[in-house]
Amino acid sequence: MEKATVLVVDNENDVLKIIENALGTISYDIIFSKNGIEGLARLKTSPIDIVLADQSILDMACLDFLKVVKKEYPDVVTIMLADQMDLDTTLRVINEAGVYRFIHKPWNSFELRINISRGLEFKKMIMEKRRLLEEIKKNDLILQKLEKKFPYINRIIHQAVEADS
Repeated sequence: MEKATVLVVDNENDVLKIIENALGTISYDIIFSKNGIEGLARLKTSPIDIVLADQSILDMACLDFLKVVKKEYPDVVTIMLADQMDLDTTLRVINEAGVYRFIHKPWNSFELRINISRGLEFKKMIMEKRRLLEEIKKNDLILQKLEKKFPYINRIIHQAVEADS
C-alpha cells in the first residue's frame, strides 16, 4: 500500500517541527508549506491525501485557501488547526470549504495522528462510494440496453419475483 501524503500549511516553524515529530513515527510522506500560495502550488505538483492547514496562514484567509482546495482537489481531505473559532466561523468553514475535522490548539500528538488516520479512512470510503456509483451507472446502462433489446424482460422479471413471494 502506498504511503499517504500529508500537506501541512503553517507559517510557524515551531508548529511545523511539532507536527513533523508527531507524524514522523507513522509512515506518511509529509510536505510542508509556509503559506497558502505555496500550499496550492504543492497541490498542483504532488498527489496529496490530506491537507492540514492552520487557521492563521498569512498570505490568504484559511477559509479561502480551503475553498480552493475543495473546488480544485475534491478528493483531498482537509483538517483545520484552530486556536479559537466562534460558531459562525466554524459553520462557514464546514459549509463553504467542506472541512473534515478541526483540531484545536494546543493538541496532543495522539489526537493529531488519530484525526489524520480517520481522515484517510474517510477518503477511502469516499473513493469506494465513487467506484460503486460508477459501477451502478455502468450496470444501469447495460440494463437499459437489455430492456431495448428485450422489451418484455421487466415483466418477466417481475412475474418471477412475485411467484417467489
